[in-house]
Amino acid sequence: MPDYVLERGEGELYAMNLTLTENEARRYGRQATTVMVTAVFVWTDAQQIENFRQFISLTQGDLNSPFRRLIRDMRAGKVNVLELAAEQLGDRLRRHRRAGFVAVNPGPEQTLQKIDDFLVEFS
Repeated sequence: MPDYVLERGEGELYAMNLTLTENEARRYGRQATTVMVTAVFVWTDAQQIENFRQFISLTQGDLNSPFRRLIRDMRAGKVNVLELAAEQLGDRLRRHRRAGFVAVNPGPEQTLQKIDDFLVEFS
């Protein structure tokens, strides 16, 4: 089953700053209750990315939406959806470790994981 990511430019995976939940922060040894991290977006199936599209379409008029820039970039054709096989996704994430985290199935029910932890579970 393929996975999906967003690509911006030539080979750059789309990532944005997101906040870890308290549980996620504790899992990664952070004491603060609000921790910002950079996360690459990954969807585990086509339905999840469709759910995300519907979610951001509902928030597109919200000037405070964290996805405002993404919506603008998608409309301008600056961001493309890539369908990747498991091996391809692993290769791409290894090259983007500097981002630090993966947002799995971005949207209201997303989870954040360190890229290395995601790759271990993924393989």
